[in-house]
Amino acid sequence: MEWHSVDEKVWGRSLALLEDSDLAKTVTRVYPGTRRYDAVVRLRYQGLAETGFIDTATMKPDCMRLARDFDSVILAAFDGPTCMATLTLNTITDTHSGLAMELEKKASVPHPFFRSRKTLEFTKFVIAPAYRNTRIGMYMYEVSAIISRVLDKPHFWQVGRDDERDVFVRSRAGFDYSDNYRFTDVSLNNMVSCIGYMHFPSVLANPNVSRVFRRMFEAVLTIPEETLCQTQLLEHTA
Repeated sequence: MEWHSVDEKVWGRSLALLEDSDLAKTVTRVYPGTRRYDAVVRLRYQGLAETGFIDTATMKPDCMRLARDFDSVILAAFDGPTCMATLTLNTITDTHSGLAMELEKKASVPHPFFRSRKTLEFTKFVIAPAYRNTRIGMYMYEVSAIISRVLDKPHFWQVGRDDERDVFVRSRAGFDYSDNYRFTDVSLNNMVSCIGYMHFPSVLANPNVSRVFRRMFEAVLTIPEETLCQTQLLEHTA
């Protein structure tokens, strides 16, 4: 299965086996040039402005329309026309030889899987305030984890604020910051940022993962290979 063909067919069957939830079913792929993409752009801007990554006096919402979006898998969940949450996944492709954190933010990490094609980069993750007490954020991660298994991309990377509370929240979702990868993000208001890493097959050994995320990750990791193979077969015969 190719990266650019990832859509609801890839995760839908597996997600339905794991989650009996109408909210989980709202996660979809969004493409640049659509009305839903416009909603994603607005929510990205709102989220990055809230965290201080962008200066709203000098940067307008269109700064969240990224050229790389055409080479990314953009996930979003909608309540009618309202974008509840969004998460963008990047990987190394023929078009982009590195992750966005390297090519756009000039971050460099001395790690053997930083430039591997078996990576997934989690970026532009925002949950609208009205939906932060729901499980929509976890469902975004669940879909991403299913994608990682189908495509055999077990190495996850993420950049966020070097803020104690933010690092704690992301650590509870499985990312590890113990290697202290930090840099100043000149592309986003010179924010001091830190880089987190997760080896997905080993995430259950991380004692910092929350109980809810642990159960979810364990469920995804135990999806039978034949189920994942059926997903790929459906994609090739569609």
